[in-house]
Amino acid sequence: MCANTVFLTFLFINARSIDPFLHQRTLEDLNEISTMDSQIDEQVVKLRYRLQNNYDGIVVAENEIRLCRDDLKTNMLFLQGNGRIDRAVRQWEQAFSRKEELIERFKSHNAILKNSMYYFPITIDEAVRLAPSGLRGNLQTLLRDVLTVHAGTDSHAVASEIEHLEAASYPPELRRIMGHALQHAKYILEYNQELDTLIPRITAKETHLFDEELITTYEQSFDHALRVANFYRFLLFLSALWLLSYAIYSFFRLRENSRRLYADLIERRVLEARNERLTKLYKALSEVNQAIVRMDDESSLFPLVCRMSVDFGGMKMAWIGRLSENEDTIEPVEKYGESRHSDDLVIFSGEGMTEEFERTHAAFRENRCVVTHSFENIGVDVSRREWALRHGFGSSGVFPILRAGKPFAVLSVYHVYPDAFDDEMIELLSGMSRDISFALDNFDRESDRKRIEQDLRIAATAFETQEGIVITDRSGRILRVNRAFTNLTGYNALDAIGQRPAMLKSGRQDTAFYHELWETLLRDKYWQGELWNRRKNGEAYPEWLTITAVTDENGQVTHYVGVFSDISIRKEADDKIHRLAFHDPLTSLPNRSFLWERLLQAMASSARSQRRGALLFIDLDNFKTLNDTRGHDMGDLLLIEIAKRLQSCVRDIDTVARLGGDEFIVMLEELSEDDPQAAAAAQNVGEKILESINQPFVLQGIEYHSSSSIGISLFCGEGIGMYDLLKHADTAMYQAKSAGRNTLRFFDPATQAQLETRAALVNDLRQALPLSQFELLYQIQVDERGVTGAETLLRWRHPERGMISPMEFIPLAEETSLIVPIGAWVLQMACEQLRTWQADPHTRHLHLAVNVSARQFRQPDFVGQVLDTLKKTGLDPLDLGLELELTESLVLRDIDDSIKKMQLLRAAGIHFSLDDFGTGQSSLYYLKCLPLDQIKIDQSFVRDIATDPNDAAIVRTIIGMADNLGLKVIAEGVETEQQRDFLERNGCHAHQGYLFARPVPIEEFQNSLSRPCVGDCGP
Repeated sequence: MCANTVFLTFLFINARSIDPFLHQRTLEDLNEISTMDSQIDEQVVKLRYRLQNNYDGIVVAENEIRLCRDDLKTNMLFLQGNGRIDRAVRQWEQAFSRKEELIERFKSHNAILKNSMYYFPITIDEAVRLAPSGLRGNLQTLLRDVLTVHAGTDSHAVASEIEHLEAASYPPELRRIMGHALQHAKYILEYNQELDTLIPRITAKETHLFDEELITTYEQSFDHALRVANFYRFLLFLSALWLLSYAIYSFFRLRENSRRLYADLIERRVLEARNERLTKLYKALSEVNQAIVRMDDESSLFPLVCRMSVDFGGMKMAWIGRLSENEDTIEPVEKYGESRHSDDLVIFSGEGMTEEFERTHAAFRENRCVVTHSFENIGVDVSRREWALRHGFGSSGVFPILRAGKPFAVLSVYHVYPDAFDDEMIELLSGMSRDISFALDNFDRESDRKRIEQDLRIAATAFETQEGIVITDRSGRILRVNRAFTNLTGYNALDAIGQRPAMLKSGRQDTAFYHELWETLLRDKYWQGELWNRRKNGEAYPEWLTITAVTDENGQVTHYVGVFSDISIRKEADDKIHRLAFHDPLTSLPNRSFLWERLLQAMASSARSQRRGALLFIDLDNFKTLNDTRGHDMGDLLLIEIAKRLQSCVRDIDTVARLGGDEFIVMLEELSEDDPQAAAAAQNVGEKILESINQPFVLQGIEYHSSSSIGISLFCGEGIGMYDLLKHADTAMYQAKSAGRNTLRFFDPATQAQLETRAALVNDLRQALPLSQFELLYQIQVDERGVTGAETLLRWRHPERGMISPMEFIPLAEETSLIVPIGAWVLQMACEQLRTWQADPHTRHLHLAVNVSARQFRQPDFVGQVLDTLKKTGLDPLDLGLELELTESLVLRDIDDSIKKMQLLRAAGIHFSLDDFGTGQSSLYYLKCLPLDQIKIDQSFVRDIATDPNDAAIVRTIIGMADNLGLKVIAEGVETEQQRDFLERNGCHAHQGYLFARPVPIEEFQNSLSRPCVGDCGP
């Protein structure tokens, strides 16, 4: 049989077919090698004669040859062992390796030659520049000869030239250059010769001959192998016919023998299967018993039991379940086996699985095993049988698990074969459930033991905590102390045991304190609180003490346990926190919170005694200047010195506090019951403070003078609130500031009323624009031709106070920045009116003047806002008719910024008029620089021009100056014929004032355009 097998194997191996595609690939690779070999020769020649500059073609060809070589080794495996082909391949590889070495030498020599050919002319040029005139011709000759040496120049003659030049002497700088140049010349001679030698060797026909020989040898070997394979295929075909005949004969003989062996085999398999099941179950039982020894809780035991039952016990699935709290389901707590059965493990008492629940429940409650030997039996519930057969279960068993003698869980196992649970297997599984019960009981005992040990360790650790512990008997004799007691008190155990806790008394608590302590302890069996004790070294310290009475089962006290801790650090921290919370950290004076408490107490005391008190609100003058010029460190030093001087000016019962910044409060108490006398006393203290602060301060060696402003507010009882009292003093302080600083003022109710009125007006002003309470009035402007336009004037119609004067609300709007949105609204309304006028031919010529506030003009995006408004309203850009009126103080505050903004807006077609000219500090230079169109003469000069020669002279000067600067001029406040005539005579023909019209709403202004002008204002 072995000989036949060897013979057939021999035939099969030798008759294997040769893949024609593989043969074609091999021929292509051999031809590719020959082509790439020729390409390498071509690339080398091109590189030698500078027909190309890189080696990419050589590298690509070499890589392609290597790839073809690797493919050949794989594709020609069917010719392995053929001596001729192996020898041809080996000879070709050797020839190609020699050629690769020559190519690498060629690359190296060619790189050095290229480098020298590049740098040689450069160094020769540098040498010619530095060489004397007699040497330059030799250098240029050398340059020509070296660079043409490969073109036929005698290399020996060139070498002689190099030696001659090397022997000559040169200056140091030229010597270095000549050294580099001659070295490059030597390299060019040397490597030109080397390359000329390498080229014939590289392009020799050695590799080409081996390429051709390899192709010829391969084709002959392939033909021979093909003939041998065909011969062995024929032999293999004859052998196959013989084997087929023998197989038919053997089949009929084996069928007869199989019939006799089948019966024996079935019986043997049944016995082997039973033995295998029992062996696996014994192994599972052994693994479970070993695990019981190692484990200490069911969380790890139950998974192992299920896994051992399946992996070693031969079960298909195993699970351990427990009865739910409402006792209507048995739910698995652990399972193992095929996961596709997991959804059906919960056994319900309801419809569908009633019989299964009853069998499992019986095993659980009655402490007995319940076995289903076969799910195919007719007696099994139909739904249960279908469930089991669907999952491939043949039989099952349920075994109870007890804990502390009571039902705890069930072990349910499923086998794939029917009747798998014989008596011996049932006994083994019952033993496994009993072992699990034993393990659970052992877990409980071990858990109880560990819990007791842990409680003891916790108690021991708790006793040696960081808090001191002392235990006494019922009579108060110390029985035991811990290490913390010794650390805190200084008394060790020998000192304390047998003594009473009274040994620690500090004497700071009286008898009543201890009487109350024992009364509480005997009543509540517990006391906790703070007390002072004394250490062994005599040092008193505060501690937090808790005393607990220990009682027996009859409620009688047997011991007392005291636990205490040193709270010295905590009390110090509390004191520090209290100081930080109620004192200023810089000056250590009381802060605002502490002041409120003291003021509340003072007001209550004043209410009882009817004696007056006073609040002095002190603010340093020009303190910000010191901070800005000398730094905040110097300012802090001044505040500290101010605090000291203030404390020296008052009595012990008075309070000095710092509100923050440079603001201080002095509260005087126990003044006279008489208001004048109390005010005089407060004034005396205030003047004393003023005088003290006026004295020079020495701050880091620098003498500094300061002053203060003081506001005083008296109080008696609680008739006025604390916040109002402080506000009154603050108001009085600002009155002192307004009076020139370095003085004091008492609170004036009238001034407070004005401030409150002002605050209410500001609040109403914030709502005026959203509530549409603003109105625009238009006052006509005329010249000798007639009406030229108007000036828009803003008015505020308050719903309760009526019309409010602009002199009253405009300054408030400036202070609160409300003037910015208000000004934007005025500009928007003016542009919309101009657009309406532009649409009417009768009003197209009219212009409209709009006042711009300083805060509005100083907005960084003012120009953008104006241009956006023009774009939104759609004014004709060729004739806007918009004129912005600016005051002298506005434009001169930042002249460069003003000129820049005015030029941008003027480029958009907007005109500018300088309002109130002459009322400020006018600068003729700046007036020349500003892109103005018109000057408006202020009404304060116009009012008395007919009677006051000075006003008349000023007006004539303004008119003449404007005429010389090429500016238009208009006079405002023209109310009489005499004023108009004077202005006309002196060259001012544009006017605005009550003589022509009062400011009126737009409807009345429109109607007035059709009526004759009052005052004969035009032809």
